[in-house]
Amino acid sequence: MANVSDQAFLSRGFLRGSGPPLLLASLFLPARAENVRHAREVVRHVLVMAAADADAGYWAQLVTMELVTNVVRHSKVAPFPLVGIALSRTGPTLRIAIHDADPASGQACEPDEEQESGRGLLVVEGVSDRWGVDRTIAGKLSWCELTAWPDDVGPVEP
Repeated sequence: MANVSDQAFLSRGFLRGSGPPLLLASLFLPARAENVRHAREVVRHVLVMAAADADAGYWAQLVTMELVTNVVRHSKVAPFPLVGIALSRTGPTLRIAIHDADPASGQACEPDEEQESGRGLLVVEGVSDRWGVDRTIAGKLSWCELTAWPDDVGPVEP
């Protein structure tokens, strides 16, 4: 179960942009390979319910899978690492925030042509409007923003 310090990522993850965000979903999952699919399904369901643009929904699922996979593969926190996932909306913008307790930075790098992996953050960078990695008291927060409601230019009222 997540503790209070783990949940601090929510406020840190939503301080960008103007106006208060509308929290669409947040959850914690064990950082295990089978939960990458669960995270993608949650994002898909939430964005369908929130009437997000279908293309943006596809890209949101893709970047969520990449960011959660990074936690599963690279988190050095033992014995039971968690991944925190939060989706929020400010106007037309969807923000996906992924928290884990490992403070090691996620940096996009150019992998060797021979490597079969290592391109996840390049994918995130390529499809997101903005993205970044911030340190938190309890680890790090990887986040990205996508335009998911392109016809909505005004703020969302909670």
